[in-house]
Amino acid sequence: MAKEQEEAIEIVEGIVKSYIEADECGLSNNDFKHEIRALQTVLNILKEKDKEIEKALEIAFQYGQIDGDHHKTWVIDQMVRILTGDKYNEFVKEYETDEETGEKEWTWKNGIAP
Repeated sequence: MAKEQEEAIEIVEGIVKSYIEADECGLSNNDFKHEIRALQTVLNILKEKDKEIEKALEIAFQYGQIDGDHHKTWVIDQMVRILTGDKYNEFVKEYETDEETGEKEWTWKNGIAP
């Protein structure tokens, strides 16, 4: 995880903790509760993105240097699947489509697992 991302997570965690403590002391109102939920959502997104990046890097670390273009293609495909999640098919469709004509011009390859 990047240092800046770690710092951002720590800051958001600190703010959430402060709001929760204020709520427990009876110092909060509905605005605080809304802000707590929003901050917790941001925190969850940051942490989930970090997990996805770590998974993609682990694939590169484990398999990225295996000989054979077909294996390297598989590594790239696996990393893209992790990083795009449920938007994988959209990513592939965009890759395969020519921007100017809107026609299919390229083919996304999945490769072969090592």
